[in-house]
Amino acid sequence: MESKLRVALLGYGRVAEHIHLPVLTGLEGVDVVAVAETDAARREEVSRCLPAAAVFDGVETLLDEVQLDAVVITLPNALHAGAAAAAFARGLHVYLEKPLAPTLAAAREVVAAWKAAGTTGMIGHNYRFGSMQGEARRLVAEGRIGRVVAVQTVFSTPLRDLPDWKRQRETGGGALLDLASHHLDLLPWLLQSRPLAISCHLRAVHSEDDTAAVRLEMEGGVAVHILATISSVEDDRIEIYGDAGRIVIDRYRSDRVEVHPTTLDRVRLLRVSNAVGALTDLSYWQRKLRGGVPEASFSAALNEFSLAAREGRPARPDLADGLRVLSLLDAAMRSAGEARTIQIEPEAGGG
Repeated sequence: MESKLRVALLGYGRVAEHIHLPVLTGLEGVDVVAVAETDAARREEVSRCLPAAAVFDGVETLLDEVQLDAVVITLPNALHAGAAAAAFARGLHVYLEKPLAPTLAAAREVVAAWKAAGTTGMIGHNYRFGSMQGEARRLVAEGRIGRVVAVQTVFSTPLRDLPDWKRQRETGGGALLDLASHHLDLLPWLLQSRPLAISCHLRAVHSEDDTAAVRLEMEGGVAVHILATISSVEDDRIEIYGDAGRIVIDRYRSDRVEVHPTTLDRVRLLRVSNAVGALTDLSYWQRKLRGGVPEASFSAALNEFSLAAREGRPARPDLADGLRVLSLLDAAMRSAGEARTIQIEPEAGGG
């Protein structure tokens, strides 16, 4: 029998508890053999959940003492780069939750370490693996809504009790890194088009840069508007407007892509039909009502990483994709600080 991929989970916060560990322990061919976590209470919790795993209070100690094939990094954003570089220095495969690093300079160092290691390096932009996102990409490519003329998106979460590091941009907090990064990765991929320019307005409502309004200019003149906030309501929606219709991905309302025609009467009928379909789709509501169950895109992304690592091949989105997204985020921050539109460097192109 083929040996399992020996994986360590670096960081055991709430997201790792509810998403990464359940997904990893449910994957065939994966053995979670160790966890690193600085908080003593969290270490006790992971020991109860996974008694066979070795638990450490530091990343370096774990990497030095445990025989591994790969790591999954879910640490606070400011610690991503150091942990990834340490893992690559030991020849390990790395799945790194977004963002790649809190700064562009640190991200470039991670990419250099990855290329030197020659191992699998994957960034955690899991929404590329969502069924709706994949279908929307296909529909755009097939010309289902004609020529794309504009895109608008919103990614919003309610006000929550955030850890200190999520309250400050310097330590990796803010709506750009936390939420907008997902759409900045998705949109060039969905449209198969490169961003040419970016502008951004940032606002601090309850914590630093917790609300961001971003405008992208894509190849061909397509304008993209992104609203991201961690101080409002639960919403995650992408609307792609074409000259022959509109595609809507509404992650919290349904798991079906909506393709709207151009006439209002037909749109109303379609929305009624979709609403009835969602109400009668028991599998969708069972997933929603159970709560705490990772959506399928997380499982698909981590499964792709584990397969790629075992087969010794690349996986997408890779760390070069992560660097492109961070380049866009860096340009957005500069735009907000200088109150001007920033032209996009080539490394921030489409992924």
